[in-house]
Amino acid sequence: MGLIEAVAIFGVLLSLFGVVNVVKIQARKKWPTTICKVGDSDVEVSEVVVHNLLSKQRNMNSYRSKSYSFKLNYLYNISGKNYLGTTIFSGSILGQTHNDMLPYTNGSTHTVWYNPAKPTSVFLKHSSVIPSIVLIVLGLLIVVGGLWPELYAELYSHAVST
Repeated sequence: MGLIEAVAIFGVLLSLFGVVNVVKIQARKKWPTTICKVGDSDVEVSEVVVHNLLSKQRNMNSYRSKSYSFKLNYLYNISGKNYLGTTIFSGSILGQTHNDMLPYTNGSTHTVWYNPAKPTSVFLKHSSVIPSIVLIVLGLLIVVGGLWPELYAELYSHAVST
């Protein structure tokens, strides 16, 4: 397999991933809901100083980088049985930000969507399909871009031969 075929396959897989995620997000909008109570919600911030030893500019030798880790759990009840959930989004392909955690304070109550066939599969907020649609379009552009040199060469050779 050549590079062009590998690029085209990558584009197809990227688009398929986007399509599967859109289908998943749309299907989860039909799940039933119940009320949950947030038991623990915390955002931990870690700051690291990164040193760039190769920089020749004095002020570019180091910079600070922040990372966030999220801790969230909530209790919900379905048919008299208690469950513990930890998921915010229904099918996000993007990471969470500290702003996503703001509404979920300790002791607050929220609507939770759950899978009736598997009550441990839950989420608090519907994901946007826009990032998945971007993946679909990007994958298709990669496929067309990856195959374009071959298509162009084929069309050009056909046009010259006639």
